[in-house]
Amino acid sequence: MCYDDRLKYLQLESLSDRRKKFDLTMCFKIIKHYVDLSFEDFFAWNQQLVNTRGHSLRLFPAPGTSACFFHSFRNRVLPLWNALPESYVNCATLSSFKNVLSAYRL
Repeated sequence: MCYDDRLKYLQLESLSDRRKKFDLTMCFKIIKHYVDLSFEDFFAWNQQLVNTRGHSLRLFPAPGTSACFFHSFRNRVLPLWNALPESYVNCATLSSFKNVLSAYRL
């Protein structure tokens, strides 16, 4: 069977979709201080966004001009995080975030 057929047969998500969800989960953990990582090392709050589009927890990358940051975690997760609905990013617990994220189509 080809990869897509096996995924459908086993009712699994693709590896790229699972990686995106794990990245979003780690981003949530960093923002909500579930892990011992400094928020400022990865992200900065979007202070300039005052319009009604998107959610209130939009992020910018922390300053860094090195080429090694181009494919880093923070650059991978920012567009995904900023595209989430308001109700997802304002979840109270990690388990509730994982539950709503499992139904989200990336």
